[in-house]
Amino acid sequence: MRFKKTEKQSKSYSKIITKKVLDRPIKNRGESFKENATFSLSYIIMGFLFIWMCTVPGFLTFENLYILLQRVVQLGLLSIGMTLVIITGGIDLSVGSIMALACALTGVFQHWGTSAGYHGAGSYIAPELVIFIMVLGIGALIGILNGFISGIGIPDFAVTLGTMIGVRGAAYAVTGGVQIFGIGPITQNITQGSIINIPYVFFVFVVFFMLILIIEKNTILGKSIYAVGENSRVAILSGVNYLKTKLIVYLFSGIFASMAGWILAGRMGIGDPKVGAGAELEAIAAVIIGGTNLYGGYGGVEYTLSGVLVIILSQNLMALYGVSPNVRTILIALILLIYMVIQKIIKQ
Repeated sequence: MRFKKTEKQSKSYSKIITKKVLDRPIKNRGESFKENATFSLSYIIMGFLFIWMCTVPGFLTFENLYILLQRVVQLGLLSIGMTLVIITGGIDLSVGSIMALACALTGVFQHWGTSAGYHGAGSYIAPELVIFIMVLGIGALIGILNGFISGIGIPDFAVTLGTMIGVRGAAYAVTGGVQIFGIGPITQNITQGSIINIPYVFFVFVVFFMLILIIEKNTILGKSIYAVGENSRVAILSGVNYLKTKLIVYLFSGIFASMAGWILAGRMGIGDPKVGAGAELEAIAAVIIGGTNLYGGYGGVEYTLSGVLVIILSQNLMALYGVSPNVRTILIALILLIYMVIQKIIKQ
């Protein structure tokens, strides 16, 4: 994306963006509550849900809490990548399909003989660690593709809609549309293991969450992400590399989505191309409910965490009360619509 500019315009825009974005101070939590009503509301709802759930039989059990943390990891990984994309003013509809492809490829790479019609022990095409890196690499490549095409001026919605369809088709193609059994023991031990009933993968999620938080708040890349979302024209005229910024945020999104797919394959013990349907909508909902601006330029992963918890706690509460999955989806959609209306009112 290129814009014509005069020297006078360049200097003027440069001063504006430097003052408003690149040098903006990091707000503390108290300021965030005052400035972002949806962020505040999400934490109020989250606290209310938690107190309510403590009175529901079956909530405060080790088994249920373990499931909750696993769900937080899966949705959380998708959502922190989605947050960066949305801050730039984009959207990534392909994360659910990338997760499905990663899940399917984990099964195929760790038990490729099954997909070829062999039903014995199967064969690893590489050690499990190498397979993990391969799966993340494929997710990264899809993310780079999304970032490059959107970075040259094609609408993000159209780009990621195309990759969503294509990548989902690839997941079915590599597996023949069937589940691949025989996930390796190391993968299963990492994704299913726990310390004091806290899954290993939860600690991994915390590490990546903190890493993105640091990048977001304390690096030039983080400031560039906000600058692009706040006003891409001004950001470009001020020297921000628009294409590079889009490439990086979609790269992160692809990697986190593929990591979620690898974790899901290990948890289930199978590679399944059918997983992740609607996961992109849950991730978008978590980002919006947390308080990140759907129009770009404002928000952060610390906001998104509250949105993730609201969705996970709501779904778990409805499951404990025996609410059907279809009704749960409707209620989550209603919550999302309410939050979008609130954001629109605040923006005006």
